[in-house]
Amino acid sequence: MKPGTIGEPNLAALIGSGIGSISGLIAVGVAPSVIEHNPRLLLAHPTIGLFCFALGGLFGWFVGGWLGRRLSHPSRQQQGYVLGGVIGGLIPFAAFVLLGWFLWTH
Repeated sequence: MKPGTIGEPNLAALIGSGIGSISGLIAVGVAPSVIEHNPRLLLAHPTIGLFCFALGGLFGWFVGGWLGRRLSHPSRQQQGYVLGGVIGGLIPFAAFVLLGWFLWTH
């Protein structure tokens, strides 16, 4: 199996991009929503949410594709791609939740 380049389109990049971008829309509002017990705060920061949508999609594409390539095994290639994509998409989600917590508490 050839190593592949970063940013190469594959299943992991697609999954990472989808998870990273969709979760980026609401990730900044998760911490304020939990702290205040108000679900309306999930969409309290629409401008930052759109920025996180784009940034999470790009990050998920590159990191998910890169991780998927490293986690895939010739006999179980698809499972490695799926796992790499999920991990690559959840990393920006966690970062954006921490950003939302920081913005709400400081």
